[in-house]
Amino acid sequence: MFTGRPEHLLETVRPLGVMAEEAMLASTGGVNTHKGLIYSMGILCAALGYLHRSEPEPDAERVFSMCASIAGTATMAPENASNQPKSNGQAVFEKHHIPGIRGEAAQGFPNVRKHSLPVMQKMMQQGCSMNDAGVTALLHLIAYVDDTNMIHRSSLARSREIQVMMREHLAEPHDAAGLRLLAGQLDAQFIAEHLSPGGSADLLAITFMMYFLQEETSV
Repeated sequence: MFTGRPEHLLETVRPLGVMAEEAMLASTGGVNTHKGLIYSMGILCAALGYLHRSEPEPDAERVFSMCASIAGTATMAPENASNQPKSNGQAVFEKHHIPGIRGEAAQGFPNVRKHSLPVMQKMMQQGCSMNDAGVTALLHLIAYVDDTNMIHRSSLARSREIQVMMREHLAEPHDAAGLRLLAGQLDAQFIAEHLSPGGSADLLAITFMMYFLQEETSV
């Protein structure tokens, strides 16, 4: 059992993350399909495990704060072993100084805290389906996240254009059906441009997990 300070927990759990990455690469033939999710979900699980001893039912802000304490000591640049090819996230960091998922974790997942989780909670309270709440949360993440996968597949300028476009769309009144339509149009556009908001998708997974955890503790 880890008994040190949260700032030192990352080094303890890192080998588990490496094992998960190795399993992923073995299953995908060497393709990085969800390295960012392994990292971010690992930080979240470490935070929840650390808090559980004294706070079995911590609120979201406490969990996000603990994530920042655990991840904040890590370098903002994605780590890369000498025998591994440079990751897309590392390339984007070196060129644009955008830290991607490591920066999100080090700051306590601000885009989940400020955008996607409140949106999901609001829509569920209004009686919307989980699917519609998830779609809308993803649209908000695309609008605000500096997604290194999007930047790598296009450019920083194109990524910024998409963010502005999404914020303008979301500023207009939409019901759930309208947001589903918007998501479908965006999907077709991304396929045509060979774009993928993989970083936003990783944060959507964090959003779902935090939503379910908060719902469970409120029962």
